[in-house]
Amino acid sequence: MRELALACSLSKTLSPIAHPLLFILVSPSASDDLSTHSFDYRAFLLVGSRLVPTSLTVVNVGPGFRDQYHSFAPESPFPLLQTKPPAAAPQADDAYSIGEQKAVDAMVDGFGLGRLQGLVCAAAGQAAEMDSMYAGMLRRMEKLAREVEKSNHRVLDQARKERYDTTSSIAATILVPPCSPVSWLEVTSC
Repeated sequence: MRELALACSLSKTLSPIAHPLLFILVSPSASDDLSTHSFDYRAFLLVGSRLVPTSLTVVNVGPGFRDQYHSFAPESPFPLLQTKPPAAAPQADDAYSIGEQKAVDAMVDGFGLGRLQGLVCAAAGQAAEMDSMYAGMLRRMEKLAREVEKSNHRVLDQARKERYDTTSSIAATILVPPCSPVSWLEVTSC
């Protein structure tokens, strides 16, 4: 009944469209211990003045659902992080190459791969580590913003200097008609 009323209202409100519109109704639900969140989806196409139910496939993304990716291979500058720590784990960042550490440093200042590995492996202390990681990202963004600001100031200073140099060295020659006693006059601005 609600879908019919909605379809009628939308078909009257919206101007005629050549292609159908997709509407998705999402209702969340969670388990008692809040460890699992799921959603019920219903999809409809608005065709003319009616909503037509249609199928919708949802693919979960996460380490536990890799078998659903088929041939999907994510590309990221981040190195591959194992979900289980190795038996004889080397000290923090020693397990990763310099290139891998540079890839992380390019995004987060002062956040080592060892700490990032800890986020993937252990649930304890994740909130504090995530806060620390985001703080590092913010520091990196602020640093980049300051560099851009300094660069902008240098460009503006250079433009002012060039403008001043150009205006201070202008020499204009004014031609006077040949019948006058002075044939030419040079004017220099300071």
